[in-house]
Amino acid sequence: EYLNMLFWKLPDNKFMAFIPKTGSTAWGQAILDKYYPELKQKQARASTPSGETASPQFLIPHVRKIPEGATVYGIFRDPIERFKSGSVAIGSNINKNIQSLHDKKPNVHIKSMTDMFGDDLNKITWIKYESKLADLVKLINLDKMPLPMNVTKNKIRLNGNQLAQLQEAYKADIEFYNKL
Repeated sequence: EYLNMLFWKLPDNKFMAFIPKTGSTAWGQAILDKYYPELKQKQARASTPSGETASPQFLIPHVRKIPEGATVYGIFRDPIERFKSGSVAIGSNINKNIQSLHDKKPNVHIKSMTDMFGDDLNKITWIKYESKLADLVKLINLDKMPLPMNVTKNKIRLNGNQLAQLQEAYKADIEFYNKL
């Protein structure tokens, strides 16, 4: 399902998957700054009324399907941590967000990665969010590690029942993540 997916174009037939709650805004800004500096003026003109810089996600040239023969990188974050961060971002009730996972109609910020990418999951070179981001900096030839922009300060605490439900809902994601 590519409805919400973007694959940012990088040099040398490389792409990076835009995945919410994996530092995507910071990575997007670093990619925009390095590879598309001419778009910085467009970004400045698109600033929000509060003076914040417009998100780089949709300014970076992108495709919605993985091109044949392309090398694609993606960041895979611990599914439970991504859920907690995503729940803060979308501002919904935790139990409602858990239910949306079971109903297979979640917001993209909490959607299962294995559901999101389906058969294309194995076409992507995955980088573990918690330990391998420096590798990604080298792979896509950035000059330095992007600074986080939208750091979630309000961490959610899950009760045992909520955690068990999330572990079941993200079972495939957790298994995939643990193999990385």
